[in-house]
Amino acid sequence: MGALSGYQGIYEKYGRDSGASVTTLPGLVYLFTRGLVPASAFGLLYYTRTIQNALPVEALGLGAGTEVFLRSKMYVKGVPKGRTRQDILKGPLDVIHWYQNLFLESISERLGIIRQERVTKHLRRMPNETTFFSVCEKVRANADALGQDKADKALRGDVATLRSEYVGRVLPQSKTSEPTTITASFDSTS
Repeated sequence: MGALSGYQGIYEKYGRDSGASVTTLPGLVYLFTRGLVPASAFGLLYYTRTIQNALPVEALGLGAGTEVFLRSKMYVKGVPKGRTRQDILKGPLDVIHWYQNLFLESISERLGIIRQERVTKHLRRMPNETTFFSVCEKVRANADALGQDKADKALRGDVATLRSEYVGRVLPQSKTSEPTTITASFDSTS
């Protein structure tokens, strides 16, 4: 139950990328540690013989109970806010949110590295005569694969922006109007 709740947090942040997020080292560690909390409680109660009968049912109940406890909040105080009053609530989930955000940021960094490696791999496979403009055209043509109109439009807008920046900044510096080719010696650190 704890691992499922941990996956819920990953899915809320990464959506379609949640599968790839879970396979990163920070994702695996986060899910393992989230599952460790109810598993430890179960192990302790089983060791002390507090639970012994219907172990699968008790395990599910203990997992759900642990999540209910972790998501509970206590009223601390009320603070005036304009004409209304805002309640300050604190609970174990505040600590879990900090812990979750720590891992979610690590997952973001790892996903960025994975994506950069994927782009580098694909660029190295391209023929030497591949130009920046042909890569832009390929990205624009395949933007529909995202399956979301908003994302498609955003990607097409980003490609258009990159093309105009390239034409405005890079081409004048190269002193030629010929498109610069992307070579097989692409450096992933640039």
